[in-house]
Amino acid sequence: MAGTGVVRGWRAGQALAWFVIDPVNCVEHFCRRYGRAVRVQWRQTKPILVLIGPAFNREVLMATDRLRPTGIWPVRAPEGSAQANLRRNLLTVHGAEHKPVSDSLLPHLERGQVEAYFDQVRRIALAEVASWPVGEKVDVYALFRNLAQRYAFEVLFGIADAGQSREFGARIGDYHAANWSRIAAIVRLDLPGSPYRRVLQRAEALQDFVLGLMAQARGCPMHSDVRCSMAALVDDAGEPVSALRAAALMSSIALASYETTATTLTWALVLLSQHPNVMAALANEVADAGPVETLSSARLGELKLLDAVLKETLRILTPVPMLGFKTLRDCEIAGFDLPEAATVMISPHLTHRLPELYDQPDRFLPERWFDIRPTTYEYLPFSGGPRRCPGYLFAMANMRMALAVLLSRFNVGLVDGARYNHSYAAVNVPQGEVPAQLSLRHGAPVVAKVPRRLGSIFDLFAPAAAA
Repeated sequence: MAGTGVVRGWRAGQALAWFVIDPVNCVEHFCRRYGRAVRVQWRQTKPILVLIGPAFNREVLMATDRLRPTGIWPVRAPEGSAQANLRRNLLTVHGAEHKPVSDSLLPHLERGQVEAYFDQVRRIALAEVASWPVGEKVDVYALFRNLAQRYAFEVLFGIADAGQSREFGARIGDYHAANWSRIAAIVRLDLPGSPYRRVLQRAEALQDFVLGLMAQARGCPMHSDVRCSMAALVDDAGEPVSALRAAALMSSIALASYETTATTLTWALVLLSQHPNVMAALANEVADAGPVETLSSARLGELKLLDAVLKETLRILTPVPMLGFKTLRDCEIAGFDLPEAATVMISPHLTHRLPELYDQPDRFLPERWFDIRPTTYEYLPFSGGPRRCPGYLFAMANMRMALAVLLSRFNVGLVDGARYNHSYAAVNVPQGEVPAQLSLRHGAPVVAKVPRRLGSIFDLFAPAAAA
């Protein structure tokens, strides 16, 4: 995957069509064929530049004066619509507009505050996991999504009402899924029953719901929680931000606050279920630390294998496999001259599989983290540099607690013959359910016989039998 290349003509058209259907595998294919810096140019459209590796990652992530992030909701809509408003969210703001939003979020996500959430996070995890059924087939993705939403909405957003929290999660999930309909993005026909109409309707419903949530928080102290901070947000000139603008920001923050957590925990269990020795060792580490009900934050942070399992899951099944940016003006990136509004992409997914950085990169080897210390541009599951996700400490703390509580009670096994597919929706999410069975923790976990079909999550890592 060394060198550089330019893709033009029919191959560029092929690349763009494939990218719409399966962007992760498309990028991997063309980078392996043409090199670690690939420019794709189809006729008169704006070029796409794909860059792989730590040096390119650093250059792109530091270029805040030339690049802005692309959004997570791709379906375009007319100005004045809820969809157009929601697309201008936290993940697209940059420059002077970004600073007041960032400043309003940081008090809720800094290390000391995350540690202060510890008891609340543990209470939520214990209550959620205690309700999970033993011996029945469950969808672990749905269970982890519910848990991660409770973490985010109750702890960060101050939404104590369980029904309101569930409705918030359902509206965001439905809206996000509608946006990642390829038909809706390509065929923008506002007709009854069309995928595009569905996006517009769900955008209106989500925006109205979030406006209601913020109206409830009006007048509360700004730093009480994220919802209050968004309701009281001012711009860089000190003027109040409009309710619609704040609703768009809050919607994107809400999705980011739980989706990568739910997805990472789901893939961690899939990996552990296929590596039963690691699952057993991790369960023993948790048990040896003492009852999770009385475990301190400091003691939980000392569990080396727990930390390693999460880091290795984030490496090999990176929740956000690609990071996209738009050029703000004509400029040069990585030696390529690009026009304004060109697309630049880097890939944590492929960076994490470079053999010069990670030995046996396709294998799940948590123990590698006992010895390696990659830089922020070699390991970037939460992006890096000035673009690093401000919520990474909150996410890591919550995932540690979730796995510790789960493995203190259960073994987890996948279901023989079930499909475990994944798809790209800005996040590498499960496609459909992730069926599993929970059994009380005694004896060794059983490894299910799961077919390694095309499109399966098992395509992305080597089987344990290869050890």
